[in-house]
Amino acid sequence: MKLTVMENSFNSYGVSVAFKPIEALISLEVVDFGAALSAIILTLQFSCERPFDQQNVNRSLRSSYDKFIDYTAKPKRIFRRKKAELEICTKASFVSSEDFFPKSQAQYRKRNETYFKDWNLEVLEILKTELIASKDKFKKTDDFDFKACLIWLESLRQKLPETKDHADNLIETYKKQRLLEYSKQSEWEGLGIDWSDYHLSARDVVPLAELWSITNEFAPNGNDTGADVLHFFETNEEKIRKSKDEGRAIFEKEWKHMWGERTPQANGNYDDLALNDYRKFTLGFAYGFLKYLGLCPEWLKTETYKHIKKYEEFAEREYSTWEHLDELKAMNLITASCLEKAPS
Repeated sequence: MKLTVMENSFNSYGVSVAFKPIEALISLEVVDFGAALSAIILTLQFSCERPFDQQNVNRSLRSSYDKFIDYTAKPKRIFRRKKAELEICTKASFVSSEDFFPKSQAQYRKRNETYFKDWNLEVLEILKTELIASKDKFKKTDDFDFKACLIWLESLRQKLPETKDHADNLIETYKKQRLLEYSKQSEWEGLGIDWSDYHLSARDVVPLAELWSITNEFAPNGNDTGADVLHFFETNEEKIRKSKDEGRAIFEKEWKHMWGERTPQANGNYDDLALNDYRKFTLGFAYGFLKYLGLCPEWLKTETYKHIKKYEEFAEREYSTWEHLDELKAMNLITASCLEKAPS
């Protein structure tokens, strides 16, 4: 059983360092409860104790703050039968966002030097609760022993490391196992993609593995917004394909649905949260077309090129010493090149 734990607040999303011990413990255990489920992605949503006006953040995040409250009102559970994967998004009530997310480099260092056993135990409890709640997502014919899995999860309470050193050793063992597994895979195999989900020509149209990454922030569908757009394509592929305006109205409607506002003005200031998210949305939508329909309409290519260029100019102007600037420029180059060559 493989476990991945993500952390999420109204202004933060990513892989969690604090829960690496429970990730490693569960993923290293050799267990088999049936072929229907082999991986769980758990996103922990940390709510704020203080109102927005007392948060020391940019005022433009107000909309994100309000939407996060609505989004986290109920847990979300998705069972992907083809992938034998269960995705869970649920509140983590054991600690507030203010107490969980570090506010300075010093706090980050202290956090990374601390082992939070009590938090990892809380994750075990959440997993048990959510697994029970997810049972209705499974069919009677799905091969999975819920009872045995729950008993196993409970037994892991006694196996969690007691000290930071033991936790670090466990994490290191898991890292080595993963590196060994990856070393035996090609770059494409390492993506773990079920190609039957995509257009027959998807790999020809998007021929570089980097552009399929779901973890690279600069990849078209590797960030949170781009991933949401790709999921939207997955569930609306036929409607987009049959649209008479090459998906324009659907594009605009989905953007407004996500952000609750019209398309932001392309003024080149990507510190504006809405504009930066629109950039990611546009790029993710263009590659949704390529991956699910094998083409990208000219209107969307033009819109995407514009934001690729403007964002790179903005980054060079405002963040010239940014350590990831070269990585961004390299990804922009292959992203634009792939779009240019793709059929319309």
